[in-house]
Amino acid sequence: MLHKTSDKDINTIVIDLDGVVWKLNELVTGADKAILSFREYGYRIIFLTNNSSMSRAQILEKLITMGIVASMDEILSSTSTTALFIAQNNPNSKIFVVGTQGLKDEMFNANLIVVEDPAQAEFLVAGFDNELSYKKLEGALIAHLNGARFIATNDDGMLPTETGYHPGAGAVIGAISGIIKKAPEVVVGKPNEKIIREVLKVMDVDLEKTIIIGDSIETDIQLANNLHISSVLVLTGNTRSRSEVFKSKYIPSYIVDSIADVPSLMLDLSIDEAII
Repeated sequence: MLHKTSDKDINTIVIDLDGVVWKLNELVTGADKAILSFREYGYRIIFLTNNSSMSRAQILEKLITMGIVASMDEILSSTSTTALFIAQNNPNSKIFVVGTQGLKDEMFNANLIVVEDPAQAEFLVAGFDNELSYKKLEGALIAHLNGARFIATNDDGMLPTETGYHPGAGAVIGAISGIIKKAPEVVVGKPNEKIIREVLKVMDVDLEKTIIIGDSIETDIQLANNLHISSVLVLTGNTRSRSEVFKSKYIPSYIVDSIADVPSLMLDLSIDEAII
């Protein structure tokens, strides 16, 4: 039987961003009001995204631009989590990055040293990179041949854009893995429950009193299942219909059409049509 957190015990809501709060650059209808309601009810909010194209500062700016009150310490991205993971275990390490400036910024923020010479790198960190080039892949190979440990922010295969789905971080990870014939030592982002559990512990989050809202069965719901906590699947992003759920081995605690429907669910978790 799937574990569910008791509604009276929940004090923290972990919210995915892409496909839940916004779709590309458009706010999901009612998302701002829902998040405001969570705050008014007294819940702690944490935004948890696999998006490795932006730094937390860029994510915060986007949230504020869309009218959502948030603070930097409420945001966890695969970029910041990767930086924290390396910094906690290997402080002041030299990093060769295959990714965006946002990923590099998070390395700097964690007091890690981003190097341009891959031969100097102790870690090869890869994430989404819409300017991936042969030269960068060559740099990844040089870093590997000089002993750098390969760490991936996430391995999502596709990224939604204004013109449809484009290759995501998984494409970059796959290219590097194909060259060095080695998978990443660690894929930091969802659904890696071990690292996310450790990061949330540092943030003093009690997982037994936490619920996750997400749009992806393979990342958000799998993460919740692995953590043995409750989850809400919304149908505004990667998952579009309830029928998709029954084809998966990862099962959410609740399904609703949109994050806009979650406040009422939080008030009454016995809503029959929301419960599987």
